[in-house]
Amino acid sequence: MDRHNMIPTGRPSLRWAIAALLCAGAWLPASAAATDRWVLSLTWSPEACALLGQHDDHGPCVPSRGLLVHGLWPYGDAGYPADCPPRDGPPPALVERVQTVLPGEGQVDRQWQARGTCSSLSAQAYFEQLEAAAAQFQWPESFMRSRANQRISKSQLEKAFVAMNPSLTPESIAIECRSHYLTEVRLCLSDALVPQACGEQVGDVCERELIIRPQ
Repeated sequence: MDRHNMIPTGRPSLRWAIAALLCAGAWLPASAAATDRWVLSLTWSPEACALLGQHDDHGPCVPSRGLLVHGLWPYGDAGYPADCPPRDGPPPALVERVQTVLPGEGQVDRQWQARGTCSSLSAQAYFEQLEAAAAQFQWPESFMRSRANQRISKSQLEKAFVAMNPSLTPESIAIECRSHYLTEVRLCLSDALVPQACGEQVGDVCERELIIRPQ
């Protein structure tokens, strides 16, 4: 049935109200309906700093820091949507607040444009979701801190996260490396931010053993 024929022909105000309801989702990115999960992506900052000038897709680099929140990424069966049509970004007050969770110059605006615009949330709601996701986990920084390159197994790193965060399982953690060096730890979450097994789109990109660059 043609939905235009479903709009009553009565009072103009009623016609416009119903038409608005039919089009209510029009502002959402096309990918938003296909993303019903989140990935909280954490960057190992020493590696991001080492990759500066070599790769464009490195995470935030803050000298002398360890794990940093890279972003909260919507994803679904088709993978991670990115760089969706522009929408109104976060106001300055929100940017300033979120920088405590998402450090790195320009990182808040960058994550909104690259990932937040692909969610169904406003900038305010998206960053509140990011803050909520980051607040519920602890990072095993003491385990990872070293003055020299540290070689560990992937399972050791997974177990360290699970030990500090019982809601996680090894299946809900994906680890990414570049040339054997740890770059990212990704935590897979439901739409309600509950840890869940990572899908095929968030598989490990790491060998059984990895190297952690010192801070």
